[in-house]
Amino acid sequence: MATKIRLQRHGRKSYAFYSIVIADVRAPRDGKFIEKIGTYNPNTNPATVDLKFDRALDWVLKGAQPTDTVRNILSREGVYMKKHLQVGVRNKALSVDHLERMGAEEIEVLRTSGTMPTMLPGAAFFLEMPYPPARAMIEGGLSVALASDFNPGSSPSGSMKMIVSLACIKMRMTPAEAINAATLNGAYAMGLSSEYGSITVGKKANFFLTTKIPSVAYLPYAYTSLLIHRVFLRGQEVK
Repeated sequence: MATKIRLQRHGRKSYAFYSIVIADVRAPRDGKFIEKIGTYNPNTNPATVDLKFDRALDWVLKGAQPTDTVRNILSREGVYMKKHLQVGVRNKALSVDHLERMGAEEIEVLRTSGTMPTMLPGAAFFLEMPYPPARAMIEGGLSVALASDFNPGSSPSGSMKMIVSLACIKMRMTPAEAINAATLNGAYAMGLSSEYGSITVGKKANFFLTTKIPSVAYLPYAYTSLLIHRVFLRGQEVK
């Protein structure tokens, strides 16, 4: 039986609130449902969500398809983060991302795997979500990567300089940690670290030279300044 996760409306028209329910895809919108897994009240500021997290995760793992609104709710509550993490580690994925709701349990799962946790501060910034807990992850023994998640829906910027700045300013990473996460660890997350990600003998000579700056820490500090002076790809300067 194909199932859907959707909202079931209650209350008067000017003050509607909703149950989050599992229903047969053939059932009418506010008709019979299989299980109630939470409530959603958009009338408060911020909106109030009371979710049976484990039940929501179980149904998502079983293939239940949420409506767009419910998908956003589940994403904000960390359900899809945990799904991606469990499925990714189980299948020995190189990386998992959207880690805004990481806790000690998730950190331990990743610490004993070969999967790289990839943080997306641009999406957190644009969608006003919590930033991934970079310090807890690093202090828990994880290597971490940074990515832009460049797409028109949740992170419409491909600026890795801005990503590194957000990692330092909002996630309390050091400049060295953030730059390493955006370069070498980012290459690992894509399966390319043997050829890219660091300036090392035997790797592709892709790098840039900056204008004169006082220190490496100035790169994330001057988050809107144009600092790239010269660019090299495979050892050849790009004009």
